[in-house]
Amino acid sequence: MDCETVRLHLHADQRGHLGPELHRELRAHLEGCPACTHEEAAEHVLTEVLARAYGPKVRANVIAPGSIDTPRFRKVTERMDDSGSFLAMLERTIPMGRLGLADDVARLALFLAGDGSAYTTGAVIPCDGGLAAFR
Repeated sequence: MDCETVRLHLHADQRGHLGPELHRELRAHLEGCPACTHEEAAEHVLTEVLARAYGPKVRANVIAPGSIDTPRFRKVTERMDDSGSFLAMLERTIPMGRLGLADDVARLALFLAGDGSAYTTGAVIPCDGGLAAFR
């Protein structure tokens, strides 16, 4: 079952509209967080809803990656007029002093899938080199 099906199952009325509980929670997440997009807030709320609805049998967590050095990321930066300056600024801004790697995200995913995270659910876990600390 995918997240969209679960979301509709948990919060749909007879006409297929989202229930007021999800709307209230979504608005609460957006307040005071001007950098959050609607999609990010919806992901956060959905993660919490899934954790409450399906725990303890299912753990629902989200990885929120930051700037990850992937071929797609490099393709986007190559189109910039001064990609070298942009990448240098980004690396200076990130507390860990570097871009993330796909392996960084993969190791976090393996942790969340394993027994080490047996008591972790409903969490949105940043994998962004510390940028979330500035929000």
